[in-house]
Order: sequence, then C-alpha cells, then structure tokens
Amino acid sequence: MLGLNEHITSLIVAQLKGTASEKELSELEQWLASDTSNAELYTELKTIIYSKPIQHSEEETGKAFKNVKKQIAQKGKSTHPTRLKTKAAFPIIKLLGVAASILLILLIYWGVQKYWTKEHPSVIITKDCPRGKKLHFSFSDGTEVWLNSGSRITFPEYFASNNRSVNLEGEAFFNVVRNQQKPFIVNTSNSKIKVLGTSFNVNNRNLDNITETTVISGIVLVSSTLNNESVTLVKNQHVSVNSQGQLLKVDKIDPKSIIDWKDNNLFFDNVPLSEVFKEIEPWFDIKIVVKDKSLCQKRLRARFSNPSLTQLLGHISKVMDIDYRLEGKTVTILKTN
Repeated sequence: MLGLNEHITSLIVAQLKGTASEKELSELEQWLASDTSNAELYTELKTIIYSKPIQHSEEETGKAFKNVKKQIAQKGKSTHPTRLKTKAAFPIIKLLGVAASILLILLIYWGVQKYWTKEHPSVIITKDCPRGKKLHFSFSDGTEVWLNSGSRITFPEYFASNNRSVNLEGEAFFNVVRNQQKPFIVNTSNSKIKVLGTSFNVNNRNLDNITETTVISGIVLVSSTLNNESVTLVKNQHVSVNSQGQLLKVDKIDPKSIIDWKDNNLFFDNVPLSEVFKEIEPWFDIKIVVKDKSLCQKRLRARFSNPSLTQLLGHISKVMDIDYRLEGKTVTILKTN
C-alpha cells in the first residue's frame, strides 16, 4: 500500500498552498525519498490539481467524494476487487490501487481547489482581432471560436462552475462543446444567447446596435436584454435584435452565406454596394470613399474564395460598371467615364 495517510495528506496540502514550515517540508521530502511510488503519486497529484484548478464546484467535488465513499464501503463487503468509477471530471489514477488512497486524493483536490479559487480568481482574457485578420482558438472547455476582423471577445481563463459566459463585440462563430450542467452564454450589447451545445454565428459588428444570430446546428435561446422578448432557434433559423430590443425571426436561411467568412470566403446575394463596402473595409483593413452615393444602390450577387483586394475590386468594377482608385489603404469609388 502506498504511504499516503492523513498526516502526509496535510503535509502535501500545506506544501501546495505554500504554508508549510521548514520542518513540514523536511518531513515531506523524507516521505518522497522513502519510496519511488510516493514521488510518482506526488507528481500525479500536482498534475491533477494544477491542470484546470477551478473547473469544479464544491457540489461537484462533494458528489464525487460521496461516490468514492460508497464504492469503498461496497469494496469492504465484497471478496472480489471492485473497479472504481469516478466522475469524468476526476482523472483515473492508475498509480492508486487502493480505494482509500483515491478518497484522500479527492480530499487534497477539494482542499487545494478551494484555496486556489480564493487566492487565484479566474483571469479575464480579452482577444482583439485586428482589421484584415481572423482568429481561431479554443476556450478552456474545448469550445472553438472564430473571431472576425475588427471584433473583440472577453472570457475567463477557466469558466465558472454554473455557466460558460463570454462577452462579444463584433462577429464570431462558435462550435460549442455540449455540457447540460453549464450552459454557454454569449453576451452582446443588446442580447443574450444561451446554448448547451451547438454551432452558431453572432454578428454585432454594425453601428446600428443590431445583433444577428444564425443557428447552424442544435438549439439556441436568444433574449433581448432591453425588454422581455426571447425566441428559440433551431438549425437554419436566424434572428436579429434591433437597438430597441425588438426581435425579427427568419425561419429559413442559407447558413453558408452567413458563415462563409470564417473560411475566408465572401458571399453577396443581391446585396447593395453600401453593405458590400461595409463588409470588405475591415476584411482588408481599408477605407472606402464613394464619390457618387447613387452607386451605393447598385446590387451585387457574387461569391469570392479567399480573394485579394485587387481581385475583388476588379470584379466589382467590371460587373457594376464603376471605376476605383487605390491609394495606400484608401479606395475611392468613381463613376465610369
């Protein structure tokens, strides 16, 4: 049996907290040196405790604690070895062959986690996607996010025990890892989007304080933060929330036209040039000046796969019968002579 008892447990907790005295540290070092399995166990403990230190609530830890106690009791009544099944949140430790040792590890994990949460509040991270760029990364729970040009997202390094909440300014596509106990929430300037596990796009990049949400898979609940209106969306449904908090739902939409941007594609389906220019300004980090505003009423139907600025402007110039002048980061749109 491994030499892990209540006294050694207290020494490990004190050492990990940084409160151990020189005498306690010396005693712990002697324990580590007395058996190679002790050092292996200690290393495993540190890996578990510091991997994602604030992912579990006391309630979750308590349930796992009770589960192990129950299995220890069952083991005592049986003449055959019982394979312990711990909650998925707690890794199976191959080094421990004794049920009591697992129980002690849970005690250590719980104690250190409570200390860590109190002394090390979750770090808030802000990611800004520069104009002309796109970002793709994952949150601590494995949820993937694609952030569009000129957008910002704020999120905790590790999510809280009861939800996974982020704040978005701009446009992002989310592929959310399902977790029924911890809904995923996106907060915008006028909306709250809540899901358990799904993929969807949120666009809040415009200057009119309109948030557009499009569901690619799963179910999404969209609520206005300006009034009590809310709507549930399923695949290929879309809703926009305006600056007054009013919801406008669309039952059928082509999701590809909404999320093409994350694959560096641009899709315009009979869109006014005024909207086209708004879309490509942050895409290429440029400023577009239209000399004749009547040109903005022309409509474009086209799809571009990872275009360069000159390719896109050349196509628009040809099919829209307009001219353009590119000087540095400024594009001037002109009527043809």
